[in-house]
Amino acid sequence: MALQGMDLNSIYGIRFIYNESKRNKIWICCEAIKKGIISHDVASISDVEFLMNKIGDDKYFLEHIQNKYDQIARNDELDFLNQRLRQTLFLEKILQAECIAKNIPAITAPPGLNITPEEAFIAKLDTLDLNAVDRRNLLADLRTAWANHLVADTMYNWFKSKYSEKKLEYFKEWIRNQPSISTWNLQPFYLLDAEFIQIYYDITFNSIAEVKLNIEKFKKAWNTKTYREKSSGKKQCNIALRSDCIKILEDLSAKHRYTKSQILEILLLAEKSHGHYIRKKLKEIDALYNQ
Repeated sequence: MALQGMDLNSIYGIRFIYNESKRNKIWICCEAIKKGIISHDVASISDVEFLMNKIGDDKYFLEHIQNKYDQIARNDELDFLNQRLRQTLFLEKILQAECIAKNIPAITAPPGLNITPEEAFIAKLDTLDLNAVDRRNLLADLRTAWANHLVADTMYNWFKSKYSEKKLEYFKEWIRNQPSISTWNLQPFYLLDAEFIQIYYDITFNSIAEVKLNIEKFKKAWNTKTYREKSSGKKQCNIALRSDCIKILEDLSAKHRYTKSQILEILLLAEKSHGHYIRKKLKEIDALYNQ
């Protein structure tokens, strides 16, 4: 990425790199924070003169920027980043775990830069002290992790089917009441509709098996909620059944994931609509007793 004829190991070279793109502005600000040249509190990508005065003739910082400028990922190497919030949050989680595991210092862009989460994620990638090979390997790992993660997205199809808006509304209410799950870090995303459910599961759980189990738990809560709404104005009816009939009712309930009361209602309404089976059965009983 070095430019022919430009002395990048100077304040003029830094200024040129800085003004080349917004990405470079964010990167150099974060590098200056990382090196202790400026603090989080005063970081700004618009106050270029303040930053340049702070850098001054710090030859070590100038050399550092020159070396990193030749090593940071090219834009085409970042083409798998889709600028969607869900992807950024998921990859941030993966990157954080990677940095901890390999003891790689990472810096988070300060709020004062007024940049998007996607821009902040790229800045974190740019400021990692990795050589070109390790950086390419890291990007390849992130690309693969995201592609593999999307394979399981079919488990969210149920949320997108009938009553999708009502399901989302109830889901946001439901997760607030889950005692084992802290939702404090989801507060900024509650106003989102698109991909909120996927973002919730990406942030909160660490395995597909855990996500599937929790989705099934929510489905049961949703079915209970809708049943209660449909049961408004209904009265309780206590009836005695043979033990084998109770077993059949329980099996049907488990098979179709409906309550026993719902199964009975379906059977009764079906008989009322068609009226064939009970009449046929009664005729068989009458014939048997009249022999």
